[in-house]
Order: sequence, then C-alpha cells, then structure tokens
Amino acid sequence: MKTTTHLHLSLLLAAMLSLADFGGCCAIRTPQSGLQGTWALVPANPLPFLSKSEITFDCRGTMTLVMFTFSDGNTLTWHSPSNETTVDGDQVHISVTQDAMGFNFDGTLDSTSTPSQATGKLDLNLNFGNVTLSLQQGNATLVKQ
Repeated sequence: MKTTTHLHLSLLLAAMLSLADFGGCCAIRTPQSGLQGTWALVPANPLPFLSKSEITFDCRGTMTLVMFTFSDGNTLTWHSPSNETTVDGDQVHISVTQDAMGFNFDGTLDSTSTPSQATGKLDLNLNFGNVTLSLQQGNATLVKQ
C-alpha cells in the first residue's frame, strides 16, 4: 500500500511539473534563460532615423519579438523571427534574419547568473520604406529593460 501511494504521488508530481513547464512556468532552465525579458539594443554611435531597438525573450531565452522604432514614429516589428541565440558562460551571440534584413550581436554579459547588460559588436542591415540602415562591427550595448 505504501509503495502504491508513493508511486501515485511520484506520478502526480511528475505530471504537475510537466504541465507547469508546458504552461510557461519554465521549470527547465537553459543557458539562454538569463536573457528572459526585454532588452534595448543600443549602438554606441546613434544611427540616423533609428530611435529604439528592442529584443524580447521568453523564460527559456527564446526570442519572441524584435522591434525597431524610427524617428518618424513608424515601427518595424518581427514576431518570433528566424534567429540563433546562444549563451556560453558570459559570451552571448544573437543572429537574426527576417525578410533579407537582420542583425548580429556578439558580446560579453556583465553576469552569468543575472545579467543586466552586454557590451559587444553589432552588424545591422535594415530597409524600411525609404530608410536603409547599415552598421558593420559597431560598438553596441544590450541593456535589460
């Protein structure tokens, strides 16, 4: 009887953990999980026409949204864009492509457990309306919002 009770409790606990993870509670953390939240991507030298760049990650560190806001108020939004995001210790690599545009950021996080920023290099290529923005190996900072 005792063994059956323990088995049932173990199965119930396993099912609850599985449902919690499926429901978005993220019981299983990845190296990218520290990126959870919204981050501003800030070039050291401001780019003409670009007011703000933001990247949002879910609790697993999966990119869910990229937004570029231009000085005229227009916004370019990418939902779950094609990307590669890796974190290895304090090194972060983000590569995004969408509609023949995109960016790469390679940087160093200020913390491996609870990062609030990363400094590094940015390659960016955007075409929006009459605006074309390009940056090659420019200094940039990724700042948690």
